[in-house]
This record gives sequence, structure tokens and C-alpha cells, in this order.
Amino acid sequence: MYTRHGHTRRDSIGNLPNLFVLSLAQNKLSGEIPFSIGNLSQLSELYLQDNNLSGSIPTALGHCNKLETLNLSCNSFSGRIPKELFTLYSLSEGLDLSHNKLSGEIPLEIGSLINLSLLNISNNKLSGKNPQLTRRVRSLGVHPHGREPSTWGNSRIFRSFERLN
Repeated sequence: MYTRHGHTRRDSIGNLPNLFVLSLAQNKLSGEIPFSIGNLSQLSELYLQDNNLSGSIPTALGHCNKLETLNLSCNSFSGRIPKELFTLYSLSEGLDLSHNKLSGEIPLEIGSLINLSLLNISNNKLSGKNPQLTRRVRSLGVHPHGREPSTWGNSRIFRSFERLN
């Protein structure tokens, strides 16, 4: 990741294994999330929304097994949603991947997030059917071309959509 002034902050983030919350939203960060993010074994909340991050969502996030909230919305992430995210059974508060450039089928494995209460994967290039989720999910955003932005994060506000076209 790079700051707006071009300073490098690449793998130093992985040197903070006791970090509990990381909120770097709206900081004009660019580049890719470093693979060392997977070293944050105590991380429970990660907010990287509203930056200029790109590349693939790192599979190393699957190593953050205490993660309850993940917000990567409003960036330029591309590629498929990594299946490693669906092994994060701790993910209960929210998963927001909306407003990116993610593509491919909506993974069936998304239904394995049995504790998840908020999900937004809208405004991407995803295809397929609505994910089969547990009744615990209170809000669901999957409309591929929805017009309302997702604004949950630190404020926990979440806009939902009814169905995938």
C-alpha cells in the first residue's frame, strides 16, 4: 500500500501481530494489500474502504481467523472473491466488498459464513444467483448495478438490496 505522497508501507503492516482494529478508510491509499496482512492474527476489524486500492483481494486474509468485520468497499479490487474468506467463521459483523471491480460467479461457499449478519457484494461484475445464506443475515446487498452506495463501516450503517438481476 502506498500513501498519497508515494511513501511505501508495504510489508511493515504484518509486523503488528497484536493489532486488534485497523481503520485506514478514506486515506487515499493505493496499490495492493500486502500479503503480510495475514500475520495479523488478533485482527477483528479491518476497514480499508474508500481508498484507491487495487489488485486481487489477498488470500492471506483467510489467516486472520478472528476477523469479525471486513470492509474493502469503494476501491478497485479485481478478480474473484477469494474462497479463503469463506473459512473465516468469525466473520459475523459484516463483509462489504461492494463498489469494486470483482468478477466471476458469486461463490456458493459464501453460504458457509453462518455467523454473518451483514453482506454487501453489490456494484461489482459478479454473476450468478443470490447466495444461500442463513437467516442470521439481516442485510444483503447483491444487486450488481445498484445505485445506492454502501456506507457501513465504522458507523455500522448498511443499505440493502433485494435481489440480483
